[in-house]
Amino acid sequence: MELYVGYKMLERQPEDVFDAFIDKWLYFGIEKGNEKIGMYFEKFRNIDQSQFFLPIFLQELVFMGDKVFGHKRDDTIAKEVDGALEFLEIYSSRIIGEKTDRPYYNGETCRFAIMIVGMTANIDEERYDIYIKHIREYLLPCEVETIYMLGPIKNIEFMRQIAKKVGDEFSNPFSKNYRVTLQTHTGEVKQVVSHLSVLRKNQQVRYLG
Repeated sequence: MELYVGYKMLERQPEDVFDAFIDKWLYFGIEKGNEKIGMYFEKFRNIDQSQFFLPIFLQELVFMGDKVFGHKRDDTIAKEVDGALEFLEIYSSRIIGEKTDRPYYNGETCRFAIMIVGMTANIDEERYDIYIKHIREYLLPCEVETIYMLGPIKNIEFMRQIAKKVGDEFSNPFSKNYRVTLQTHTGEVKQVVSHLSVLRKNQQVRYLG
């Protein structure tokens, strides 16, 4: 992860600086004997295409780190990280308009969902109830703690209204527009501006025994 963050920080720096990082740190880090490093680097690149690396994956690691663990360390956290990456890869390779059968990731310590707010008919008819019902009857019973709402920038106000309507259970600490790479059914790659709005459950599990 440190290698990938360094890569992202330096890729827009002068060419000689970036090349020095590649030669002295990146290649060495990937080839130094741990075969998983290269695998993780590619996974990070894959989810970063959809801008999921920084605002979702790293944020979930921060939330995991905020929890207090009442048992000895084992490989649980590593499994959680792998599971979260696998879940985000599904969405990062998603084709525009395609539905997935995994709307949330519910691990032992990491519980978050991605909710696409994009269907034109639902937006035009102001069908907030569809999304509210999904949150209250599907995500809350599964103990999802964070919901990442994603949609076109034209749906910003619709997402704001969803956040207000579930304000008794969730805060809305963060939202932003960002440029993202999407795939069409024809295989075409499109650069679009999307909107991310985060819903964070007001009461989360803090102690894990």
